[in-house]
Amino acid sequence: PLSGNKMTAMTCLSFLRIAAVCAGLDTGDPAPGFLVVDLDGKKHSLNPVSLVPGRALPPQPVFVIDFFATWCKPCQKLIPHLEALQKSYGSGLRILLVDYAEDRETLSKYVRDRSVALAAVHDSGGRLVARRYGLMDDAKTSLPVTVIIDRERNIALFLRGDVKDKPAALDGALRRLLGPPPVSQGQTGAP
Repeated sequence: PLSGNKMTAMTCLSFLRIAAVCAGLDTGDPAPGFLVVDLDGKKHSLNPVSLVPGRALPPQPVFVIDFFATWCKPCQKLIPHLEALQKSYGSGLRILLVDYAEDRETLSKYVRDRSVALAAVHDSGGRLVARRYGLMDDAKTSLPVTVIIDRERNIALFLRGDVKDKPAALDGALRRLLGPPPVSQGQTGAP
């Protein structure tokens, strides 16, 4: 018999696989590349990993792309957890908040007023990122949509909507990809 945690994890993984297929992408598929500039003017790119014979691959960060909107209550609830993950994993993890549903000023005001400590990207009409991940093709897109991309640039996790155990699913996937987060001074454990 499965314990509660194992059952929850299996349920989440089954849901994740169905959600990814609905978006036209599946776990293990190559992640669509992009180049975006966040609200602070910093560039973020996701390019396919190029293997060169005889040359070691430079370490690649794991990406978390969180498609959200400022009016979305589940999105707002998830941001502090994402901030804690970014702080815990540091440069091994790159988290991007992507808003494709609202104007740049609304996103800027939200990030500034709430002191959001994550890179935020305005994806005007979904042209830069959201469309590549199938979000513009589905009129029933339920925010937030969270995608984890592994170091080899494949989709490791695809979560759609207000999934009850989304923080636990994110934590589990990141532990599999990056190991446990380093414990920094003054911190008693991982998120």
